[in-house]
Amino acid sequence: MPVSAASIAVWDDDRVLLIQRAIPPYEGFWTLPGGRLEEAETPREAAIRELCEETGLVVTDAVFVDRLVVGAGSKKMHLSVFTARFAGGRVRGSSEVSRLGWYRRPQIAGLDTTPGLAGVIGASSNVLANR
Repeated sequence: MPVSAASIAVWDDDRVLLIQRAIPPYEGFWTLPGGRLEEAETPREAAIRELCEETGLVVTDAVFVDRLVVGAGSKKMHLSVFTARFAGGRVRGSSEVSRLGWYRRPQIAGLDTTPGLAGVIGASSNVLANR
């Protein structure tokens, strides 16, 4: 059975918060904060919880962007993607994060990212622009 997971794109003006994963899967790759859903947790709740655990940030206005199927076979995940605006706070990484930072979309092209990240970031930017 596919694993359910959630991630969130947090925007500060034209910059999005990315983390570099310190653990598998995708160790060393840049991506959005996120992770697996816990029992009885909604995807939105998981995205907000994972953001806080991985970066120390708290958001309350997470908006749904898309639902994707990533991976294959026993590694397949149903990923719900959300987006929110940065409202303040001090960003800090957890033990699951090697590095983190705010990036403009052109800068992301030079990073080793998880598959499809550029499309997800574009979609999240469009959702916020149309709110």
